[in-house]
Amino acid sequence: MLNLEHLTLNIRMKTRLEFIDGIHLENEILSHMSQLEKFDFHITMNVEIIDPQHQQSVDDIEHTFKNWKLGEVKCCVDYFPNNDGKCDIYSIPYKFSDVYNVGHSFRGHSFKYVIRLEVHDERPFGGVHKKLKVSWSNKSHNRIIML
Repeated sequence: MLNLEHLTLNIRMKTRLEFIDGIHLENEILSHMSQLEKFDFHITMNVEIIDPQHQQSVDDIEHTFKNWKLGEVKCCVDYFPNNDGKCDIYSIPYKFSDVYNVGHSFRGHSFKYVIRLEVHDERPFGGVHKKLKVSWSNKSHNRIIML
């Protein structure tokens, strides 16, 4: 795997103790792949929050990608009343066909290849209307699920 030049990874993980960030990816994956030139990924993590006082923000996680050499990375972080947290980190441009459980913290990005979108949020929006703009390039193969 040391000679791998292009890696595509789309994974959802449950019950982690902490979010994966740029430092973790660099130390645990990229440091073993010196030939890697392109890394397309979407990693979704669900964690149990042990200490609500030390919750990572979007800026905290995106900051760990400041020296990232493989393109732009974005993330979304949501925390829920039951002490669960959810984080998505993904490379831009987004290359996958599915986006699952888009929540309250979702920031608009271009998802050119997405044909399935699931929207879910356990927290009320507090009277503030949040707009979700969807534009499909292939209108016959799309699906939006609101949970």
